[in-house]
Amino acid sequence: MADDSLVAAGQAAEPIDVVAAFAGGGLKPTLLVWRRRRYRVMDVDQSWSRPDGSQGVWHFRLRVEEELSPWSEKTAFRPPNSGRGRPGSGGGDGRDGLFEVAFDPRSLTWLMVGR
Repeated sequence: MADDSLVAAGQAAEPIDVVAAFAGGGLKPTLLVWRRRRYRVMDVDQSWSRPDGSQGVWHFRLRVEEELSPWSEKTAFRPPNSGRGRPGSGGGDGRDGLFEVAFDPRSLTWLMVGR
């Protein structure tokens, strides 16, 4: 169950998998997997730390684009030129956009806290 201090009122947080880089003294998410879909991080619109115990929880507002692997089950039988998964295509189903994720350094977990 998600830590209630990480989630705004009325929101349910979900665990997610994130690939991130530690560079220049900071943390930058680059790819995330949520509900069995991969999203490429196009830009970090905003980041902030929220005090929570001895270490702050890091929040990120990310601009993402759905990324489907050419080896994915979902694309295996899709006709060519269907528009899904091409960079800049938007995936065609409204799954691109802004996500808010949180990283808790105490438990080393990532959560989806807003969409």
